[in-house]
Order: sequence, then structure tokens, then C-alpha cells
Amino acid sequence: MIVFEFILECLFYTVCGWVGHVVVKAITFGRVDLDWGTASESVLTEWIGLVFVITVAGSIAWLVHR
Repeated sequence: MIVFEFILECLFYTVCGWVGHVVVKAITFGRVDLDWGTASESVLTEWIGLVFVITVAGSIAWLVHR
């Protein structure tokens, strides 16, 4: 169970943080640059990335099952 939690934590902090960083830069055309590392604003980018990943995965699942 500890390994699963570690993998989930790594995915959330790294992948979702990076995806959130890229999404914010794409939406604002590069004017807003939120850090995705250890900064205090990285929590925001992680949640934005998580919502984006869930939205994309849900859209793909909906298209497949349609």
C-alpha cells in the first residue's frame, strides 16, 4: 500500500503540477507563469493539472463508450 501511495503522490506532485503549469501558460498565452516545483503557488498548478487530466480522461472515456 505504501508503494501505491508513493506512486500516486509522485503523479500528483510532478505530472499534475507540470500539466497545470502548461495549461495556465497556454490559456494565458504565456503571460502568467505559475511555478510547479516547491513554490507556494505550485498547489494551484497541481489542482489545475489534476482537473485537466480528469477532464481529458473523462472525455476520452465518454467518446469511447459512445
